[in-house]
Amino acid sequence: MGMSPALAQGEQSGTVGGMPLQWLIAIGLLLFFCFLAVFLLLGIVVDMGKIVRQKTIDQGKEVSGLMNVFGLFEGDATLFTGKYADVVVEGHDFDGIHEYDNDLPPWWKWLFVVTIVFGVLYLINYHVLDTGKLQAEEYQAELEWAEAKYAGVDQEYEAPETDESILAVARTNFESTCATCHTKTGGGSAGPNLTDEYWLHGGGVNDIYQTLKYGIEEKGMPAWKDKYSNEEIYHLASFVLSLQGTNPPNALPPQGEKYEPAEK
Repeated sequence: MGMSPALAQGEQSGTVGGMPLQWLIAIGLLLFFCFLAVFLLLGIVVDMGKIVRQKTIDQGKEVSGLMNVFGLFEGDATLFTGKYADVVVEGHDFDGIHEYDNDLPPWWKWLFVVTIVFGVLYLINYHVLDTGKLQAEEYQAELEWAEAKYAGVDQEYEAPETDESILAVARTNFESTCATCHTKTGGGSAGPNLTDEYWLHGGGVNDIYQTLKYGIEEKGMPAWKDKYSNEEIYHLASFVLSLQGTNPPNALPPQGEKYEPAEK
């Protein structure tokens, strides 16, 4: 079986994946001895803990806290189950059912403590120092992030804008940018008539949006993407469509093809 060129080159140059072979061996040995040292150290700590725990038991003292951790290595599950006491609570028997005074499992008590600490830290973080964002603030921040990220992304509009106040602003933009070539009435001069049903590059709101945003360089139509936002261009396209059928005086004759909206 032949050896691959990459492997052969690696053996000849003494590298594996671009790293010198000696380095790989050194790193491997270092990791091995680190794991071995940790393993031995853990063994020593466990053995010492078991010895101390046994001495505590021999002295008749109660084993608690960290000592119960070492008990796990000897089959003592007190750390998880709690200390069992076969003591009946007097006066707490109903229908022959008795209550025993046993400890709550330590894990349960510590979990309860953790929830209290978490609650205090949560209160300080979100309601005292105001360093954290609540759900409404996170939602708003994500909206702003999405708007910034997709600001330059075109979207498909279902219909032209019809709000009169918005179209009034769009009219102002039209008169300051488009009237030079299309006149204020949209009848056309250097540019085509915008008030009839005939269009050179499509007469839907999305077609006009594309024309306004990116322009038609070979025909002298400038791109307005650097001057207006996507929303402003959409409003401008909607205003252009609102000029349909106004029949201004001295309008240019139709150019292009008659636009017929697609049936939904």
